[in-house]
Amino acid sequence: MPEKHLPYRLFDFAASLFAGETTGFSHSDMAAFFCHELNKHSNEIGIPGNINRPEKFKWFLGLFSAGEQRRVLELLCRNRYKHPYSYSWPSQEDRDRLLQMLAGSPIEMPTEAATFDTASIREAWRKSLDRIPGEPDGAITAARTLLESVCKHILDEINVEYSDNADLPKLYGLTSKELNLAPSQHTEEAFRKILGGAHSVVDGLANLRNRLGDAHGHGKRPVKPLPRHAELAVNMAGSIASFLLTTFEAKHSKE
Repeated sequence: MPEKHLPYRLFDFAASLFAGETTGFSHSDMAAFFCHELNKHSNEIGIPGNINRPEKFKWFLGLFSAGEQRRVLELLCRNRYKHPYSYSWPSQEDRDRLLQMLAGSPIEMPTEAATFDTASIREAWRKSLDRIPGEPDGAITAARTLLESVCKHILDEINVEYSDNADLPKLYGLTSKELNLAPSQHTEEAFRKILGGAHSVVDGLANLRNRLGDAHGHGKRPVKPLPRHAELAVNMAGSIASFLLTTFEAKHSKE
């Protein structure tokens, strides 16, 4: 099940940047920023007193969902807030490092089966597309996560077991077989080619993600994805994820 919050290591590192000993927000600037992002007045949220800046930063961040936590941290990483007093802003290198850590975290997906529908898939798809201009590698990570999440959701719904370390091609293979979408389950040549092409796309996504995605270390000459690579990956993943879910829903309604 997806976590309600981003991993603690991200909280801790973000707090060290934006509420560090010599960098980040002052107490008052921090309150002003988060109240603005929450669209609430400070007296509505009961800001705790007598805690240090790092703990206060993590407390504020904990008021958001995982998806909103990601959005807020990406906003801070990409913008320079000018502070005339006390603290400097974190370096570009440190903010880029946090962006890389964020890109390796799963995208937020619905936690209830009833809300896991085509609308939620399209929203996750849109958010992945939004990441392309600034983070093509993060968008590729999100594309694979989206497709994996849909496969796992469908398999969970129909009580098909899968290994915790099952990769995307394995998950897709299990899912397509259960939904009668495996090429071997059809005799019509046109359908076999289309469904075989979908399998090839999934394999390609897995390989592209491993080669160009941002969750693995790179050698001395890393290959960086261009926005057009990421756009292709995200759109393929989104299309297949939507197709899988609509097929599952149609099959489920008939049963």
